Amino acid sequence: MTRLVVRLASPDFAADIEELNAIVGGVPANALSKISKLELSFKTPAARLASGNSLQVVEQQIQNAAARFVGFLPSVTYVKCHELGPCPNMAAFVAYLGDSYAAKVCLLHSLSAINFTSHQFGAQLQHLRISEPQNMQVFSLPLISAQSVKTLALASLRPDFIWQTRFYGLESTNLKFSNLRQLQLRFSRSHTRREVIASDNVPVHVHFPTLKVLELFDCPHTDTLFQQATITPNLQCLNVRSSISTLSALSRTRIATVGSLEITLYGYERVSTHEFADTLNHFYNHVRSRKSGLCIYTHAFALDTHEIRWPYLQSVFIKAPVPFTTILRLIPCMQSLHYLSLAELEFDHDAVTLLTSQDSNIGPELPTPISQTIRTLCFTSCVFGTTETVFSAAKYVALRCPLLEKISAYDKLLPLVCGLFDHELKPQGHFTQVKVC
Repeated sequence: MTRLVVRLASPDFAADIEELNAIVGGVPANALSKISKLELSFKTPAARLASGNSLQVVEQQIQNAAARFVGFLPSVTYVKCHELGPCPNMAAFVAYLGDSYAAKVCLLHSLSAINFTSHQFGAQLQHLRISEPQNMQVFSLPLISAQSVKTLALASLRPDFIWQTRFYGLESTNLKFSNLRQLQLRFSRSHTRREVIASDNVPVHVHFPTLKVLELFDCPHTDTLFQQATITPNLQCLNVRSSISTLSALSRTRIATVGSLEITLYGYERVSTHEFADTLNHFYNHVRSRKSGLCIYTHAFALDTHEIRWPYLQSVFIKAPVPFTTILRLIPCMQSLHYLSLAELEFDHDAVTLLTSQDSNIGPELPTPISQTIRTLCFTSCVFGTTETVFSAAKYVALRCPLLEKISAYDKLLPLVCGLFDHELKPQGHFTQVKVC
């Protein structure tokens, strides 16, 4: 046995822990010594104190029980706490576990009873993941040792989140994460993008010399997050899901090489065509990567194909009301594109005229290619055009991608696409190996 899973659902938490100790204490020591993973799930409907006991007395009882519980499990290297309910004295138990096993891994999920910016974790903590803390928003780093932590994932961050941390009473304006390999930051969506919270904090210079994976989600409209940051120029993975302004701020950190670059843009932030193009040009032209992808969900992005230069971009997914004629001008700007997925295309008068004028008879010669690299083409929805119009668009693009290997389409469009390839293209010797799904 390598994992122990405990679920507590009683309102009398202190009694639950005593009962848990009694059960675990009855298990042979040689079996307990093999447990390396500890998963705790708390779901208490309400806190209840025994008659005549104060909150302080109960917390002391819980700490004593926690000490005995830890003593039963000497080999635990992984602690996960989930769904911590509204009982404040649970914090004493979880905090004791976190400190006792902090040399290894601590995963905390949906925790409302612990203030992570005031609780001090053990100096040897290497991995910390705090996801979805209930009724709480994180405004600064947990009290951790920047020298020891290797993985750090924080959620529900406020827009005014700062890098500042106090560890064992020490404050520093020059914070160096010497061994940090993976950093994930998720900001709360409950604040408006442009909300500014006054702060008198001194700017902190933060350094990530060994960072390999950087993931940013819902970053607010601010460039202060990485204004004083130094990131290793050679990341293995950069995954940004946010607004264009956040990406613009990140471009100033001098990241030079990324193994995998994934950027997802969404929201309703309006920017100029120059800022949009200039920011993305920086990442897809100056930041070299072995694998790169772009997803666009925003309905407010500005795209001027005259300013676009994405020679190394390999994968693109666009779910936004972009004119079909704009897509046709964009494709040649991506000379390494292998995968293209389109949804919610707009068909203006120029697009309809272009599609209705294309020759319906397919002969031995295909039209002039618009891409010599696209292998996979997807049309995933039909929002701003009829099925026939979207089919004409799919046909137009497919005929101009001679290296196409796979085309996928949504349900109503699929029979038309199958008929195009099976009854028109393949009999003429075109796309004989293409897969339609």
